[in-house]
Amino acid sequence: MCLDVLRALSREADAAMDVLRTLIDETRGLPGAAEAVAFIGNTFGRADSERVARLAVEKLAMLAAAAALNCVSPQSAELFAATRLAENHASMYGAVDFANEEIRGLLERALP
Repeated sequence: MCLDVLRALSREADAAMDVLRTLIDETRGLPGAAEAVAFIGNTFGRADSERVARLAVEKLAMLAAAAALNCVSPQSAELFAATRLAENHASMYGAVDFANEEIRGLLERALP
């Protein structure tokens, strides 16, 4: 699937860049967002982009998720970006080190 996404983005380069520009605007200032955008942009331009397609598409999905979350809950988006974009971890859900007040804020949002 990642190769399919990458190939589709290659065929529609202008549309892909428009989406990336929108994500840049919607994630500006979030931890790791600028680095994720740079990685994704560099991947699109590489001759061997298929070799790192999975990483690029995963970063693209995480960036899009951070942008969507930032529209509804900037505080949660900040935590999400800090743990999913700025830090490199092996997709182990729940394996992040949040402070007590951050956990409390997330729980209060999820369980009002």
